[in-house]
Amino acid sequence: MLSTPSHDLVSCLDRIDRLGVFPDAAQRVLQVAQRPDADLTDLEEAVCADPVLSARVLQVANSALYAPKSTVGTVRRAVQLLGLDATRAMAFALAVSALGSDGGPLARSLHEHALLTSEVVVRLSPHVASVHSGLLFLTALVHDLGLQLLLLLEPDATTQLVDKLGHGTTLVRAERLHFGFDHAQLGAEGLLRWGLPEPAAELVRTHHDPVMDRKQRARALLQVADHMAEGAQAGEMPWQVAERGRWHPLSELLHIDDGVWEKLGEEATQV
Repeated sequence: MLSTPSHDLVSCLDRIDRLGVFPDAAQRVLQVAQRPDADLTDLEEAVCADPVLSARVLQVANSALYAPKSTVGTVRRAVQLLGLDATRAMAFALAVSALGSDGGPLARSLHEHALLTSEVVVRLSPHVASVHSGLLFLTALVHDLGLQLLLLLEPDATTQLVDKLGHGTTLVRAERLHFGFDHAQLGAEGLLRWGLPEPAAELVRTHHDPVMDRKQRARALLQVADHMAEGAQAGEMPWQVAERGRWHPLSELLHIDDGVWEKLGEEATQV
């Protein structure tokens, strides 16, 4: 279970709710999620109201994550294949990952990084035993949601911290000193508030934490995917992106063949 959020963190989430910062597509999906009587048709209508979101949902439904026996051609069929709860969570994550992407360079960079990390997860997770590919894809899309939210609420302080410290554990420590919580905690508590699965929220909350054993293989995979996405985003060559995965300290927990790393390096740089 997640720890009880601090008062400052709760106040921050209250501000987010009052400001209505989510894209329209995410807001429509969230409204469906908060209705106990919502059904397949309600979710289908919410997703179909946004052509870009509809296309992304269909793309995911037809991906290696779900490997359908035949092409999924409609959002209704996607909901039937994935299930109401899984589609609702995925659609919200797809929509909210674009939060603030029409803003400055850091916001656009965070959106691009979320998409790249999720694409790496799609290609990597089928080769890793005992992980939930759909859950990891969802988590990859929103793993830095807390940072996107902080950028909207405290743009100057957040930009200065990221510019100075990057995206790693040093940033997390600095955020705790400055804000009283870090972006991983904020993102996780927000996901719980907005009805996403607790395992996804827990992965978001701990995605910067050390991996201690094989039971945390999902966190290891997310950290490796994140590291490879950073290389692809920086414009590295495919072989360099592949080496980021192959020689990552956590790669031994994933047991992935060398050929998979090479192929993944090529694909990650083409996204």
